[in-house]
Amino acid sequence: NYLDRFFVRMNRALIDTQSATNERDRMNAENADLRAILKQYLDGISVNEDVINNPANPLLIVNNKLLVGTRAAAAAQHAAPAPPSRPPAQEVVVDAAGG
Repeated sequence: NYLDRFFVRMNRALIDTQSATNERDRMNAENADLRAILKQYLDGISVNEDVINNPANPLLIVNNKLLVGTRAAAAAQHAAPAPPSRPPAQEVVVDAAGG
């Protein structure tokens, strides 16, 4: 009877320890996500060398358009060779009435 109570208490302690470990891991992951979001925000409102040299500079606005994805896509396009050009497809009209 005493041994059964001991194992019940021991199992409860082990479960609590595992639960605390799982919660710590979850909070560490959430902390990393929040740090990344905060860095994105600070990069969007501050001017420093890292932001200026970043091809997806969130501070660059041309003609009232934010060029976050456009600059990165343009940089990638300049790095990759252009695909061969094809003639435009011809439009085909099908008359369902048969006339």
